[in-house]
Amino acid sequence: MSYVTLDEIVAKGNSPVDLGTNFQLEDRVGVGLLFGQQQTVEFGYRYLHYSNGGVNGDNDGIDFQQLHLTVWF
Repeated sequence: MSYVTLDEIVAKGNSPVDLGTNFQLEDRVGVGLLFGQQQTVEFGYRYLHYSNGGVNGDNDGIDFQQLHLTVWF
């Protein structure tokens, strides 16, 4: 569960996404590959979806995709 400070998010040049409520549920899935001699570097992809799960009638939801590079030391 997440709390979003605004219940509408506007991307630059696009119409607003109405999330309906400040409380959101998050679905997240991702994959990654470990590299390096001691596997301390990870490169991966994540997909995230936020929506209110139908709690409120307005439920556009919003999706994010991420590429990430992580280095552990």
